[in-house]
Amino acid sequence: MVLSNTATEAGVDDIGAHLLVRERQLAPAPVQRVAIALDPAAYDAYVGTYRLAPDFDLTVFRDGDRLFAQATGQGRIEILPEAEHRFFAKSIDAQLTFDVPAGEVAAGTRAARLTLHQGGQDNPAPRVSD
Repeated sequence: MVLSNTATEAGVDDIGAHLLVRERQLAPAPVQRVAIALDPAAYDAYVGTYRLAPDFDLTVFRDGDRLFAQATGQGRIEILPEAEHRFFAKSIDAQLTFDVPAGEVAAGTRAARLTLHQGGQDNPAPRVSD
């Protein structure tokens, strides 16, 4: 039996299986993501609705100087920049990469699509509205 006071993507089953079979590798440690400073005006390039599936959209929006994402039927989560076009959430293990041509954000160009990185999957989503 393995008891834990915290949860991870791998869960405590990973530790229990390793204790039973020492040759079994533990899951890699989660990546520690660090937010960088980014001019909030750049967030406007990412604001919009992106289609992940026929009935499942991801809406990205600003609230003051902060950027949020909200999936259909779910609550909003703040996303933080880790690079110019890459963002992450602290509350869940998910990252977003926006497809904006280099140098185009300052020119007012909006992202044409994003990719949701979650659970080992990369899910592209085209922009469907501003």
